[in-house]
Amino acid sequence: MKLLKTLAVILIVVLFITLIYVRVFPQNYISLKLKKSWDGLMRFLNIQKENLLLEVSPPRCKKLTMIETESWLRQFSPEPFMDFNDNDWDEFWKIFYAPVETKEDKFIRRRMRTKEEIEVALMERYPQPFRYLDDNYWKIFWDHILNVRWDEAERHFR
Repeated sequence: MKLLKTLAVILIVVLFITLIYVRVFPQNYISLKLKKSWDGLMRFLNIQKENLLLEVSPPRCKKLTMIETESWLRQFSPEPFMDFNDNDWDEFWKIFYAPVETKEDKFIRRRMRTKEEIEVALMERYPQPFRYLDDNYWKIFWDHILNVRWDEAERHFR
């Protein structure tokens, strides 16, 4: 633990000196390379911070029990949902509540699916009944069956 703290302090000092050097000698080729590396490091740290915040405090969480919602879904469309077991339900709820990973440059950013992405994933995974839903039925599905209100600004439900 002491070694880790020492290494962290050394890293911070080196980064601080590097930052000062880049600011003092901006025309130097080495400083331009260091600035590019510094910018890449900051972008990486920002993405990691966002990923950590998503894990710690996700914008949407599955309810403690989904039994009532699952029974509504069985009534909504018995075809795929009647024979679901616990693993099937877990896979179904992951579409709504599990973050997806997207590649951004060399980094992987985790984010929640948008409403449109969820609808496409449901249509691909469960074509019966979701492929046949029009806008009115999607509204019934979101509002009455799942009891979801979408935040239009973020396109995530609350």
